[in-house]
Amino acid sequence: MKNRILSRVDYINEITLIKHRGKRFLAPLLEFTMNEFYPTPPSLALKMAQTFDNKNVRRLLEPSAGRGALTEACEQVLSRYPQYDIDCVEIDLDNQAILRSKHYSVVGMDFMEFSGHALYSHVIMNPIFSQGVEHVLKAWDLLYDGELVAVINAESLRNLCTANRKLLANIIADNNGTVEYLQEMFLSPDTERKSNVEIALIHLTKRAEFNFNLEDALSGLEEDKPPVLEQEQRHDLALKESAIANHVRVFNVAVAHLKEACVANEKAAYYRRLIGESRNFYRPDDLLEKIIEIAHHNHFG
Repeated sequence: MKNRILSRVDYINEITLIKHRGKRFLAPLLEFTMNEFYPTPPSLALKMAQTFDNKNVRRLLEPSAGRGALTEACEQVLSRYPQYDIDCVEIDLDNQAILRSKHYSVVGMDFMEFSGHALYSHVIMNPIFSQGVEHVLKAWDLLYDGELVAVINAESLRNLCTANRKLLANIIADNNGTVEYLQEMFLSPDTERKSNVEIALIHLTKRAEFNFNLEDALSGLEEDKPPVLEQEQRHDLALKESAIANHVRVFNVAVAHLKEACVANEKAAYYRRLIGESRNFYRPDDLLEKIIEIAHHNHFG
């Protein structure tokens, strides 16, 4: 096909066609998901956000985010704390556009296929009820060190008739999780789509068994020391027959400094993950400012 210049109308038509093709491609899953899409009422969303014990959020994930009701509630509850990153997973393209208009990052479509790219400190979710247990188990596996707040159909925990339901019940029991059963939360006046379903509000905290000490790990490495050039060696550098030795010395010095740079880079990446930054490196000034900000908050609250 020959290249052609698109008019404004042609451009809009082609973008619309691409969007519709995407919806047709996802049609079975999308239709199933949207049939069970019950937007979280603001009153319930606020209650869920207030359930978090740790208000110091580093990075927040809302799977099956819909239009971001839970994330908005978290911003209300946690607004007095330092700014944090927000990631959303949402399959519906229209809802994705709404999330982006609210300046939330859309990092995936189907949460069950989501592999994650960051260490989340908080996960908050209202998955579709027919897959609620599976979504919570997925979120629990994804969480490394942090808190998980979710609502699912109460029947999923009252009737432990499947292996996944039993597994979730065991995770809650083994990790001192809490479950609050709530009636008529989807019948409140602020509910967009009403239902008389009873729900279970789950709160779980996961603590990583992380005893890694970077200094101890590096202590066993033998430090390469750049060669010190004595007076006679400096004289040799001027001799043509010492050219090979020259190259060897320069190479050794280069290797030593490269090793220092690699160690420094690994340290930076390690501490960057600890403070919740997983995408781009900070410039030194920005990183120092971030560390001071977090240290000040942790010390003074």
